[in-house]
Amino acid sequence: MNKKALILLCLITTIGLWAQDEEVDLLFTDEYARVLHATQSPFERSAQFDWSLGWFRYRGLGPEHTAYFVNGAKVNSILDKRIDWNRWGGLNDITRYPETSLYANASLLPSQVSGAQIIRTDTEKQRSNYRLTTSLADRSYSSRIMLTALHNMGKVNILSSGSLRSAQSGYYTATPYAGRSGFIQLSLDQPSFSVKVLAMNTFTSRVSPEAQTREVWGLTNERYNSSWGYDQSGARPLKPRLHKHQFYQVELARNFNQLKMSAGAFNYFQRFERQNLSYQLAPNPFATYYRYLPSFYASRPFVQSRILQNNGLEKGVDLDRLREANANSEFARYGLLSDVRDSRQRAAYFSLSLERLTSRIGFWGQYTEETAYHFQRLDDLLGARHYLNIDLYDGVEYDLNNEPEKYEGDTINYHYALSARSLELALNYQKSSKHFEFSAQLYTRNSGALRRALSRHEFYQLEPETSSLPPAIDAALSMVLEYFKSGNSEWRLRGYLERAHQTAEAHFINTRYSHLSDRPNADAFADIALHYFYKQPQFMAMLQSSLLSHYDAVSNTYFFAEAVDWQELVTQRVRGARLMAIEISGSLQYELSTEISLEGAFYLLYDRLQTPESVRLYLPNNNDLATDSPIYKIDLDRQGHFYGSSGPHRAMSLGLSYRSQNYWSISLKSNYLSHTYIPVSWPQQSEKFRQELKSYGIQDVSQERLDGLFYLQFLLSKSWRTPNGYLQLFASLSNITNTVKPIAGYASSRLLSPRDFAANQVYQPVFATKYWQNVGRNYFINLSYSFNSI
Repeated sequence: MNKKALILLCLITTIGLWAQDEEVDLLFTDEYARVLHATQSPFERSAQFDWSLGWFRYRGLGPEHTAYFVNGAKVNSILDKRIDWNRWGGLNDITRYPETSLYANASLLPSQVSGAQIIRTDTEKQRSNYRLTTSLADRSYSSRIMLTALHNMGKVNILSSGSLRSAQSGYYTATPYAGRSGFIQLSLDQPSFSVKVLAMNTFTSRVSPEAQTREVWGLTNERYNSSWGYDQSGARPLKPRLHKHQFYQVELARNFNQLKMSAGAFNYFQRFERQNLSYQLAPNPFATYYRYLPSFYASRPFVQSRILQNNGLEKGVDLDRLREANANSEFARYGLLSDVRDSRQRAAYFSLSLERLTSRIGFWGQYTEETAYHFQRLDDLLGARHYLNIDLYDGVEYDLNNEPEKYEGDTINYHYALSARSLELALNYQKSSKHFEFSAQLYTRNSGALRRALSRHEFYQLEPETSSLPPAIDAALSMVLEYFKSGNSEWRLRGYLERAHQTAEAHFINTRYSHLSDRPNADAFADIALHYFYKQPQFMAMLQSSLLSHYDAVSNTYFFAEAVDWQELVTQRVRGARLMAIEISGSLQYELSTEISLEGAFYLLYDRLQTPESVRLYLPNNNDLATDSPIYKIDLDRQGHFYGSSGPHRAMSLGLSYRSQNYWSISLKSNYLSHTYIPVSWPQQSEKFRQELKSYGIQDVSQERLDGLFYLQFLLSKSWRTPNGYLQLFASLSNITNTVKPIAGYASSRLLSPRDFAANQVYQPVFATKYWQNVGRNYFINLSYSFNSI
């Protein structure tokens, strides 16, 4: 470690470890050991943190299947059902202890098939009046400082927190990072009445640190990163991402003996900008990362311009040479574009519960409105003299010399808005006895969406085009039965049924046109899970098994396809697919002595995807706006069996920890993740496609399985008690062996003709499977001081 790092470390300290960022100071620190063991099992810690290096997803389900709350408000987007973690990025002291469980029926708030996560901003969570932290790392940011303060003024509390994060270069070279976050809350607490008023503001500007694809890695060199190099002339990276978030909330609660009421509202503003290097003469310059890879020069537009070959750019994209080549080419028009999303979400919510000695009945409801404006902005021309002289969507050429001067920030290509409204209701019931607890929850949601195409090109305005989705009703029913025995063991049985329509964004197949899907599409879940937990003073074990049935599990995949008569962005829609998944997972923790403990976790998933008879492909054109017929059909072999869940199907963690009586500990963990399957290209799985490939001497295109990933993690912690608080040190070294392997990807579908596909396999395939790779060795060092600790 260099001298600057040592000096910064000694100043005072804290937090940042990659995916362990939000809980890192909980791990292996003596002050929070009891909290840690009480809130998370070894399996939960492994699934959330240890296995994240391999893109582990519990049961293959994404974040859209988890309900996220800030206090009593559900904050999932109603347009895509997802959550942007940058909303509270950097506010670790406030968001450190989320209530997270698959069995969230104990709360009034509704859960989904993957459970719920609830962030409560209660002042009781703060274990010190003041906390100062800094950290050093070599991930997306390299240093951070954070300060949290709690001012107790009798019945009124003021809680504030702020952090600054920065890096001149993150894990990859030329990836600067800058982030700042602020939080303030005024709360009034009385025995029967409480009020919260809070505001969160976060800003993050960074070069996207996503893992590299094998294609990019091979075309360039090891120093190449996701910023496409570094623009030395303006000291500006070329693939930054900008996040801006403002969140305001007010919540009131009132207690009347056994009756509890609460109500609140929030307002949320977001801006997200993502820059991409675009080639304007490439067919349909859609805002997709893979469209801008240098390997696309093999397609017809790049063969025509020969910009890469003629200027010696095959070994890497050098910005100065690229600018020169771009300016001197008759055809090439490289440009730097920003895809921008401005959204606003606002909601009002209400809850009411009647609690008795052994039972509770509760009601929760929320009304939400959300609107997102999407547009594209031109940021840089990379040396081109003329640009955007061809509108590829309408086939119109423009003479830009006769148009008014264009300025940086002008809107181009597309501009549209999506809006939605939803009303969500949940009814919860609980009944407790000495050894049993039963809870049931009924959830329903009514929502509708509207899309407005405001303009397609900056040179002319269209009459607003509007298309809407009729209101749709979603419903879910969950029940949990818990059995306690002797205080050492516990059984839980959970049943869950859900039918939920696809998101508003999924219904509009082509973002640039007001095109709805052929008919409303709905997800249907049936899930049953059995959980066993056993605990003794020296031994703790957990075992869980579940059976999940997911109908219409695979709905949309976007890809670029090339055929004899068209080259376009295509929507691949698989209708009627059914995913059956069986999961077995467990963990154990055994105290070998008062100082040494053994901890392990495992995960096994077996699933099969039953495919329908055909795949439907949609071409984005003006002729398919109101049709119920697919543009292009591919018949599938129904006998084919595929793995449908994303992420590793096998995972294992085993660690040994030593905890000294002098408040320091060390731990070494080994992790192994395997059986990760690449989603198939459905056109290449058709019976006709397979038969023609055999005539060319090409074997069937089977579903690819990635090699297993093994890596080690080392953790060290030490705490010192002082007269005024606690001083804590935490350090970790992840992926000690520096193992870099593909961990995810997708099968390219650009070649739909069997003849073209076979010819592409002769040499290094241009349109081969795209891979993401994990990162190599990285470290994290944290030092924090908590004043006046309780």
